[in-house]
Amino acid sequence: MPSSTMNGWSHGTLNALIPLSKHLLNELNSTGYIQVDETRIRVQDGERQNCTHLGYMWYYYSPEQKIVVVNYEQNRGWEGPATILKGYTGYIQTDGYEVYNSIAKANQEIIHLGCMAHFRRYFENALDNYKEKAGYILKQIQMLYDLERSFKDENAIFEYRLAVRKEMAQPVLKQIHATIQEYALTTTPKSTLGKAITYGLNNWTAIEKYISNGRLEIDNNLIENKIRPIALGRKNFIFIGSHEAAQRIAAIYTIMGTCKAHEVNPSDYLEWLLPKINEAKIIELHLFTPTAYKKLSLDS
Repeated sequence: MPSSTMNGWSHGTLNALIPLSKHLLNELNSTGYIQVDETRIRVQDGERQNCTHLGYMWYYYSPEQKIVVVNYEQNRGWEGPATILKGYTGYIQTDGYEVYNSIAKANQEIIHLGCMAHFRRYFENALDNYKEKAGYILKQIQMLYDLERSFKDENAIFEYRLAVRKEMAQPVLKQIHATIQEYALTTTPKSTLGKAITYGLNNWTAIEKYISNGRLEIDNNLIENKIRPIALGRKNFIFIGSHEAAQRIAAIYTIMGTCKAHEVNPSDYLEWLLPKINEAKIIELHLFTPTAYKKLSLDS
């Protein structure tokens, strides 16, 4: 069978999923709390022979509704996520990449949260050369994570998490902030400890903001877990054939990522979805999401 025929089937299938992926974006933008991250991907450049272009897959995830949306952009600039988040109201949680700060400043309806895990990594990198100082900060951060783990063990409700964070996490955060301010007086900026301090001071308002609402996570590790399939893909397919193909792949990563988040078998879901999706009207797309499929499966 000619490869062109099989490629045509694949293109047709993926194109049929694009409207559903756009619907999932609309659902995502109504959740009020999104984690965002991006990762690079090599894409074959049709304008330059034997060359690839460094593009980016931007991941958006709702920890509460468990919706994954992936969008391909040809660069790492602010335009792509700014378009996706246009009109969005609520929290976004990210690392310290400046693009996210710019988006939050441009849209007053967005509240920007930082990531404690990224803050911690900087001090882990400084541990070899600054064992005492970096070790102290890491112990303080561990206290915050121990508290978060206790919430999960007890299935704590948001109101309880908020109250306990105010009582127990807030003093620890104040101590961390005061300590890195003290460290900054005697630490060179280019050292590993200096870089950790600079990151913390520059992003502190966003990093500590998670304690203001019991629904928020301490870090954006959940979105980083959703990006892992892309890393595996880079090893397997090396590069994507075109920018158009990258957009189609983003749609399938959206569907499959949402399936995985809901513990839905992707093969079973696609077998159920594909005979129906071409006949679905726009106003009916909510009936064909992985969330809807899981509810049908549980009800049957």
